[in-house]
Amino acid sequence: MKRIYLIFSILFSTEISFAFIPDTIPNAGFERWLTVTWFDYPEAWETNNNSLLAPGVVVDSDAYSGNLAVKVANGGGLVPHLWTGFPLSTRPFNLGGYYKKNVLANDSVIISVRLYYNQVVVDSGYSVEYAGSTSGYVPFIIPISQNLAVADSCDISIEGGTVFTSGISFDDLEFDFSLGIPPVNDFNFSLYPNPCKDKIVVRSIFFEKNEFTVEAYDGIGKKVVLNELLLDNSNAEGYIVNPDEVRMVYDISQLHSGMWILVYKSKKQTYAARIIKS
Repeated sequence: MKRIYLIFSILFSTEISFAFIPDTIPNAGFERWLTVTWFDYPEAWETNNNSLLAPGVVVDSDAYSGNLAVKVANGGGLVPHLWTGFPLSTRPFNLGGYYKKNVLANDSVIISVRLYYNQVVVDSGYSVEYAGSTSGYVPFIIPISQNLAVADSCDISIEGGTVFTSGISFDDLEFDFSLGIPPVNDFNFSLYPNPCKDKIVVRSIFFEKNEFTVEAYDGIGKKVVLNELLLDNSNAEGYIVNPDEVRMVYDISQLHSGMWILVYKSKKQTYAARIIKS
């Protein structure tokens, strides 16, 4: 995928009807596709694909989950553009999901979200991805500004790809409607404290010491590999010491303040959890 100018300018189409379920990003996993004689497009999303030029918004069979994802890549014609709009009954705080990119030199990618109230933009957020590639999908979080506590509609737009074959794929878009950090839904895995400042403890009975890695991703997808500090055998924070579990302490002092996604990987297990770094 070569350089992509994904300028998610969120060009909200007047043709998009608000016939979607409030607060639900339509076809967020890009599993449903429709065909118009010359090209395919994801259901409930608009594209600038046309019958005259090679489509820039296409199906990606290499999905993060399910069977399909969406890929925006310059096919030698127009700069690819993908967008949708829908109603809200609850104000979201973040837009998250997964992307896989191959952005060529001097190209860039932007994903944007805008919130509206009475047809006026009240809050927004965006993420810029520059030249680089990922071997697989990585998570992203886009914080949304918080100027107004209410919103009644939203649009999400992806636009870009000025260099031939430069592109990026997206899958499993999702809103976060809570400022709190949801717990990992597995009794055998946890981390604390959260929010955190300089250190974080990872607890699991699945991982063997030195057999897993911990990576941190910020809101624009920047990756930081965390450094192990020590093995924690204390009975802190109300956790009962289990001889079968491993607790590792990691240094997060180098992370900037804000929300991060921590990804824990071993040969058999992968977990992702959100933390707030103070």
